[in-house]
Amino acid sequence: MPGGQTAAQQWAAAKTKSVTLFRALMAHGKAANCDLPARITGFVEGEHMNVLLKALQDGQLRAVGSMIPGCVRDSDKPGADYVYFRVMLSGENARTMAFGSVGSSRMVYKSRMVFDRRIWIGKQGGYVCDRDGMGQVNATPFSQEAQRTAFSAIIGLDKTARGNAEVGIYDSVSMSDLRSAWCVFPFSVARIDRELAAHPELAQTAEERVLSSATDIRGAVQNYLVLKHYLTTVVDKGPVGDSTRNRWLRFSR
Repeated sequence: MPGGQTAAQQWAAAKTKSVTLFRALMAHGKAANCDLPARITGFVEGEHMNVLLKALQDGQLRAVGSMIPGCVRDSDKPGADYVYFRVMLSGENARTMAFGSVGSSRMVYKSRMVFDRRIWIGKQGGYVCDRDGMGQVNATPFSQEAQRTAFSAIIGLDKTARGNAEVGIYDSVSMSDLRSAWCVFPFSVARIDRELAAHPELAQTAEERVLSSATDIRGAVQNYLVLKHYLTTVVDKGPVGDSTRNRWLRFSR
């Protein structure tokens, strides 16, 4: 390292935190990820359902900018190299978590993908921030101590503030580590099943379909079948907030 500085010191001292400098330092200076606090039971990524489907089709979840054509998320920032998650603590699930950033709006067909702790363990260059960093990556990829400090801060935050914290994985994430996907649908499972019973032809060739943007019952059926082709167990987890219509449907293998 120039002048004997560590990668973390070089990054902290840099006046211009460019993608070029970041990648150069990450090539040889990234730290092995620190041990996870025991209270962290998983990580949750919030995105539109089309990101979930693309990840299922590819077998991996990558930084959204490299998965969705035309996406400009964190373009030309170090954060563009990360897949972002929120921390899930013991006693929480994707529905009860605070979620103050990506994927937070109660929009139909939003999804929250719940991943196992393994996505952090054994990796290098993980990024932890006790607020929404908006792509402005700090020194945590280069320092286990910085990672541990940031995790400690996140766990100590109240629920609302913790919903704005972020954890980034500097690698693709295998969909074999996906535990479940909670998706906002405009109809209940019972209503969708009634439509399928009345029109069994709708269940044909589901694997060849793409997601629909329609929020009518036929669009919901199509999206339900596309996801169920990959995640075969579906449980209706009840209404989204005070909604009289939108429902959380949990898909899993």
